[in-house]
This record gives sequence, structure tokens and C-alpha cells, in this order.
Amino acid sequence: MTDELRYLYAVAGANARAAIAGADLRGIDGTRVEAVVEGGLLGATSVVPAAEYEEAPLNDRLQDLEWLAPRAASHQEVNGRLLDLAGAVIPLAFGAISRGTDGVRELLRTRARFLADCGWGRQQELLEAVVATGPDDVLLQVRWCHGVNDARVPSLC
Repeated sequence: MTDELRYLYAVAGANARAAIAGADLRGIDGTRVEAVVEGGLLGATSVVPAAEYEEAPLNDRLQDLEWLAPRAASHQEVNGRLLDLAGAVIPLAFGAISRGTDGVRELLRTRARFLADCGWGRQQELLEAVVATGPDDVLLQVRWCHGVNDARVPSLC
């Protein structure tokens, strides 16, 4: 098991990999956003320090608005930019963490069928679901946003 932690912003189609790489997109704390691909999906991720993003420290820091505000804003900015680059994304809630690229790939592999069943690839649909992500049974709220770029739709992209 790796000690590297990956912050997950969103899931998109693997065909967006080159666009994401070429955008030199920066996320949480200025870290580079990288695509981790598994099958037809990719996870848009950044490496984050375990000292801040392991479960216990992250839970403590979520109470600190001075720490949280710029990171939450960065999370939203990345997801907005990913929507522009990929055309369709499933933004993950703030604080979605995985152990290394293998953890991201496992998440994508195990959730691919769920995403297909929810209608991944259909235009102008919104789906809200709760997804358990891996061995730590961390629950993440997933909001699917496909083709919606409207300020009137709160907390989506």
C-alpha cells in the first residue's frame, strides 16, 4: 500500500486525459491536477500531504474556516475548469481522498458499472447519489453534472 494520498476532484471520460494534461491545471495548494485512467474513465487528482489529508487531521481542519475556504474554492474552480475541458464530469464532494493511483484506479474500476447504470454519457441530466469509496468505507456525495454550466444550479460544477 502506498503512503501517497490523492485528492479526487471529479470523474470524467478517459478521452479528456490529453486536454487535462495540456491545461497545466492547478488545484488544492497549487498542486498539479493529473488524470488517473482506468478503462473508459479518469479520476482528476492531485497529490496532497498526509499530515493534512489523512482522515483525522482532515476532519479537524474542516472546522477551521481559514484553512477550508481557499481549498474549497480551489476545489470548485478545478471542477469548473474540468467541465470546460472534458465536457462532462462527475464532481466529487470536497475531501475525497484515495491512497495513491492504485486506489483511484480501484475506485474507477468498481464504480464503472454504477456510473453506466446511472446513465453516464447522457446529455443534460443530473443525478445525485452516495457512493462508498473503497476499503475505508468513506462515503462521498457524488453529483453528476453533464453539460450544465449554469450559475443557477447550486453546488454542481
